[in-house]
Amino acid sequence: MRRPPSRPTSLLTALAGLLLFPSIASAQSPTTDLASPAALREAEQRFEEGKALFGQRRFSEAHLKFSQACAVHRTINCPKNLGLVEFELGRFVDSATHLREFLQSVRASGPAAAGMDADQVAQVQKKYTEAFVRCGHIEVSAPAGARLFIEGRAIGTAPFTDTIDVPAGEHTLEAYTDHGIMRQTVKVGPGEVAPVRFGASDPVAGGEGKRQGPPPDQPGSSSARTITLVSMYGVALIGAGIGVGLLVHGEARSSDADNIRSGRDFPPGGSSACTGISSDPCAQLRSLADTYDNDRKWATVSFIGAGVVAAAATTVFFLWRPPPREDPSRTRSSERTTGRVVPLVSPGMGGVGYVGSF
Repeated sequence: MRRPPSRPTSLLTALAGLLLFPSIASAQSPTTDLASPAALREAEQRFEEGKALFGQRRFSEAHLKFSQACAVHRTINCPKNLGLVEFELGRFVDSATHLREFLQSVRASGPAAAGMDADQVAQVQKKYTEAFVRCGHIEVSAPAGARLFIEGRAIGTAPFTDTIDVPAGEHTLEAYTDHGIMRQTVKVGPGEVAPVRFGASDPVAGGEGKRQGPPPDQPGSSSARTITLVSMYGVALIGAGIGVGLLVHGEARSSDADNIRSGRDFPPGGSSACTGISSDPCAQLRSLADTYDNDRKWATVSFIGAGVVAAAATTVFFLWRPPPREDPSRTRSSERTTGRVVPLVSPGMGGVGYVGSF
């Protein structure tokens, strides 16, 4: 694993000064969860442990402690603490996402909500800018309600108000709607923003004019439906086969019983002649009769079970419809522009500068 570049101790000390865990009095903000005093103490202990580890350059362990603190008691400073240590770990995508979340909260609530002044917020802004230019960004426009996946990872549901931070390189985006699947491939460089537009009337969108392969299986996909139906009908068929086998076995025992009743050693009078008699032929006849009854009973159970499963499979067949298939003839090239964005976020002001080719 590549180690993060070494940083001067004075710079780490300055960054450590930005790691804050607000006191109970200063933590009451719209982004702060209510927590019991015991939870606050536990969260603050984890935070202090993480801050100490940060100063010792043990960034992975510090990140774990900060994550634990935020899981117990999430404050406005949680995304900032995570973003700063993620930057030191070289996880620039996560860092940019967390630091942007913090700066947006500060812009809405003011620096005092985070226990910081304007200069400290400016330092976080600078660190966010450094993380921002180290990773790529995708600006997605898609029909409302469309579910977006990037490389099979669920991102969220449209519309999207912020750009999506991704590692620099090529990425495949898929938007799932009630009408089908739209797909595009986009390539984005460090610090660039690549717009991706999914049209509401386009069932399939192929990046750069190329139709991509089938999407990963999602709940409700045709392959999952087929596997489920084959399994259910298979169980029903096995159950019916067991029932038939038991009936055949029972009929064979019935034939054996007829042979015993027609034998010379069997007392006259038919089966009723065995009442109260413990001779070998009568004992064999009773055993065969019990086997015949059990076989018929379990055969009936098998047939009923097979029928229930088959009925359920038929219901699934009609109610669980496969997703619409993509139309290979409807592909289009993704018209893309790229550029470099310099974000500007500070108390009372926000905006971005965009430079690129159009």
